[in-house]
Amino acid sequence: REYTVWFSPGQYFPMGGWVLRKDGEICCDKLEEAAWQVISRHNALRAFPADPLRLLSFILDTAVLFTLVSRLLDRNPMTRWIRQCISWALKYSWARVVVRAPEALYGPGGRGGPGLQRPLVQISVTDQQAAEHHLKHRRQILSQTGSPVDIALVQLNARLEGLWVYGANGGMGDFCILASEKDSLGDSTLLMVDRNRKEAARLCGPTDSGWIPPPYGFPALLSGRLHPAEAEDGGGVIWL
Repeated sequence: REYTVWFSPGQYFPMGGWVLRKDGEICCDKLEEAAWQVISRHNALRAFPADPLRLLSFILDTAVLFTLVSRLLDRNPMTRWIRQCISWALKYSWARVVVRAPEALYGPGGRGGPGLQRPLVQISVTDQQAAEHHLKHRRQILSQTGSPVDIALVQLNARLEGLWVYGANGGMGDFCILASEKDSLGDSTLLMVDRNRKEAARLCGPTDSGWIPPPYGFPALLSGRLHPAEAEDGGGVIWL
């Protein structure tokens, strides 16, 4: 079906993406099923511009100028028919939006398949640079295809144990992250050790009871309270 809607040329292309973070486990099958149901339910997630951007810009500029002179044309019965003709022309030449059926986008059954487009893509990366690369790549694909919806589930599998270097221009300091011995349940704890400052901390995740919330706007993965070797109460707090 085709619709005529009012939107500006800046909305001709899909809007920018949102990045949402989840620290816990995600059921990929249920997330994909939810994506299919939302796409089938909402026409806006299957809508594409049916006319070129130049036509939309021209019609929109003409309509804005027409609103400035339409009242002047209504004052005179001789020019009122001109306003009616312009209104009729704008109505039937306005840029259209076409809503495609799920089967036309994702193949028979509207549920995708081998070699067909899918609204949900699962990506696994090992560092931040790879994550940013994949996100930019998905954005380029979205701008080229014009698809109104694209969901990318990016799973970051970062290796935490080892030597960390921090600071600008090659680093100004370093610390180590080690795994403690396993307890009776077979679980181990991550420890942060700074040999230069002689401090250490037990690292906790957002779901742990010892989690320390970071400052507002700082998306930390781990937190810990520093314990100097000469003090039992501990010192400051570290966020990674």
